[in-house]
Amino acid sequence: MTPAELANRYLQLRQRTDMHLRGACRDVSVPLPADFGDELAFYRLVNWAYVVLTEAGKLPIAFLISLPPLSTNSKLRTEVGSMRTFVAHNLDVMSPSDYKTRSFAHQWFRTACGVGTPMAASDFAKCCDYLATRLDRVLKGAIEACDSLDDPDEGPSLVTDLRNRIELQWDAHRFDPIVAEAAEAIGNPGLDLLAIRRRHLESWRKTLANADEGQRETALRLKIEATLIAEFADTLPSPVSEISARLAIAGPPVIVAALILLRDVRRFAPFTVPEILAEVSKEVRSD
Repeated sequence: MTPAELANRYLQLRQRTDMHLRGACRDVSVPLPADFGDELAFYRLVNWAYVVLTEAGKLPIAFLISLPPLSTNSKLRTEVGSMRTFVAHNLDVMSPSDYKTRSFAHQWFRTACGVGTPMAASDFAKCCDYLATRLDRVLKGAIEACDSLDDPDEGPSLVTDLRNRIELQWDAHRFDPIVAEAAEAIGNPGLDLLAIRRRHLESWRKTLANADEGQRETALRLKIEATLIAEFADTLPSPVSEISARLAIAGPPVIVAALILLRDVRRFAPFTVPEILAEVSKEVRSD
């Protein structure tokens, strides 16, 4: 297996998926090495594999390899993610997660080239061959599974399923306008919205995927608002007893306290932030 052959295999997959969903597998700008002969080549291969499996072709590949002939949930993407962390980050052996990553990497190396810490160029060449061969098998299986998409009976429903998965896998930046609107609605007290988005991105994506088609935007807004309210509560230094006492005070403190106390109510009814604020305003005026 050579770099050119591996790159061509991914190109073949892009061409097959384009027949049904144009752009389903995206271009990869990260270069492969000229050959698979040394340590640098291994690092480049790991980076390229990571982009293919977790970014450019993530959803189509995962979907297609679940179909015949592979009919599997490959662990290769997880392995490549761990190896990329190992080769690209400064890992602290005192950190439990970093220790786990390092332990996995050394075991992976032993399987790939026979030693836990490869040093010679020949060791890394074996690692390249091991990874490239397994990646080629996944890509080839995905290409062959595209025959199922061509089937006149089952093909249309499979294509629709794949399209829905891709459309619901929003890029991170697509959430930003909704996050900003929700933060403004609750009177953002200086929350780091980008950090919040990073922490909750996958749960927001799951909300989109699980919601009924006509209710996806509403469900997502409610989820994001609930997330920000929870984050909002975490920024306040007062205990619940003090916050409850603040409900007698008009103005922003009332809203802050009421949002926190009403947070759990939204688990039982689909209140939006504007509706909550309206109720708070009504209660304040009645007092």
